[in-house]
Amino acid sequence: MAARWLPRSSRPGGAPWSSVKRTHVRQALGQLLDYAPALESPPDILTVLLPTAPSESVVRLLHRYGVDCVYRRPNGTYLRRGAPEASMDAVARLWAPT
Repeated sequence: MAARWLPRSSRPGGAPWSSVKRTHVRQALGQLLDYAPALESPPDILTVLLPTAPSESVVRLLHRYGVDCVYRRPNGTYLRRGAPEASMDAVARLWAPT
């Protein structure tokens, strides 16, 4: 699992993992939510890179916190499942300067 913040135009590299486990996704989510406020400039997008297609419940978990998921399809290409803008905006307000 790789937890990353990416500019909107970035493309992911390879993923060395073999399965998507909810515990690993939760760990990646926690890292993103912990690190994002500490960055010098707030990220535009939070993304978790997964080795294979996640379950719908994992996608819903990530999207609830405004986090995109990108996973590798069997043909070797990557698919981004973007979080709703409203979720992204709500979470970003948590680390906005007051």
